[in-house]
Amino acid sequence: MILYTPVPVDYLLSLSGKERNFKEIPYGDATIVAEVMEEGTYQVVRVISSNPDDYMNPELQPGCQITFKPVFQGQE
Repeated sequence: MILYTPVPVDYLLSLSGKERNFKEIPYGDATIVAEVMEEGTYQVVRVISSNPDDYMNPELQPGCQITFKPVFQGQE
């Protein structure tokens, strides 16, 4: 494989060893694939939806960070 990039090869190869934790999270009518940054904070990686408007939502753009608070059923 040939990589045409100005980035040093050593740097690119060092990235492959990082363990990344992804979760699929329902968000309205869409599903987002997000990387867990810390507890309750996620970074959007991908949007999965059949509605084109979900892809234009600025809150769901890849790279955006979102915060979720756990909600327990049965508690008010």
